Amino acid sequence: MSKVRPISTFSIQEFAKFAGVTVRALHHYDRLKLLSPAHRSERGYRLYCHEDLGRMERILVLRYLGLSLREIAAPLNTAVGRGAEPLTVTLARQHAALHERRDGLIASCGPLNMHNITHRTLRNPGGCSIKPS
Repeated sequence: MSKVRPISTFSIQEFAKFAGVTVRALHHYDRLKLLSPAHRSERGYRLYCHEDLGRMERILVLRYLGLSLREIAAPLNTAVGRGAEPLTVTLARQHAALHERRDGLIASCGPLNMHNITHRTLRNPGGCSIKPS
């Protein structure tokens, strides 16, 4: 009896294109057990389904928020109440870290703005146009 490709599955190339990632990234996620394909073809090729696309979207959003793959894997791969930090706690911690980073960037803008004002004033005191001779 031969295996038939399940309906509504995607090859790794198709899935990578839909998800906006590389085939290499999908192989990496599979090795990390972060996103394993729903099915395998008769020849062992990875076949992904629509549910895999939803999980990929969650992974990409969490990566965008700055979480490492290890931080993403823990809550996604562990059943609720099995020892891993719940995703809501991870997101709250990342939210606080992003706010801290934003505040640091805003604080560093002040000295940069003063440097630009000072630099422009020294190059062009009094706002006069200085033309090269």
